[in-house]
Amino acid sequence: MELVERCGFTVKGLPTGEKILFRVIGVNIAGQSAPATMGQPVTIREIVEQPKIRLPRQLRQTYIKKVGEQVNLLIPFQGPANRGPGCGAGAGTR
Repeated sequence: MELVERCGFTVKGLPTGEKILFRVIGVNIAGQSAPATMGQPVTIREIVEQPKIRLPRQLRQTYIKKVGEQVNLLIPFQGPANRGPGCGAGAGTR
């Protein structure tokens, strides 16, 4: 058992797609609580990684345009590998 001093915890190494029941125990100066359980199991999902955006130097400046003028920006980013249609953003540009 690992003590956690915040209101959130990520359990690593769980098999994706499995359904697992968790129980949580609170511990404070008054002692230990009874285990709290969830009404139904949690389905383990893959953690979606936020894209890594590398802003090129030429885009680190102020652009001033009038209302209605078109602005085209090309910003490179990296994300998880593309696993087929509708399965996340692959490395590329948006």
